[in-house]
Amino acid sequence: MRCCPVLTVDTVVFHEGKVLLIKRGAEPFKGKWALPGGRVECGERVEDAALRELKEETGIDAELVTLISVYSDPDRDPRGHFVSVAFLAVPKGSAEPKAGSDAAEAKWFPLAEIPWEELAFDHAQIIKDALKMLLHLKGEAK
Repeated sequence: MRCCPVLTVDTVVFHEGKVLLIKRGAEPFKGKWALPGGRVECGERVEDAALRELKEETGIDAELVTLISVYSDPDRDPRGHFVSVAFLAVPKGSAEPKAGSDAAEAKWFPLAEIPWEELAFDHAQIIKDALKMLLHLKGEAK
């Protein structure tokens, strides 16, 4: 079986000890919590796609801090082979989320209250990787 992987982005946004999640309004994983993200459009840089999807789904403008990693497990998405480039970001301006696009809800979760069991795709792993990265960056800053 031949397939062309689909390129997507996910963005982990931390602010004041909280992480921004959206409740998916469409399948797959309708009703589950997820990171803001989506498909990269033809001719679009992944960095621009990450900021666009974040704005469309949450109403929040942000600044990308760094690349977290690339997630390419062929089984990470039930629709097929989706490869995601994940970024770490911080909000610019208002950090008050407003659900839009295909998000049913957008909400800040305190780190101690992340709904790990209700996360879609491999987003639990992406958030854990982002938290590890933050701890590493804090250690370097000392």
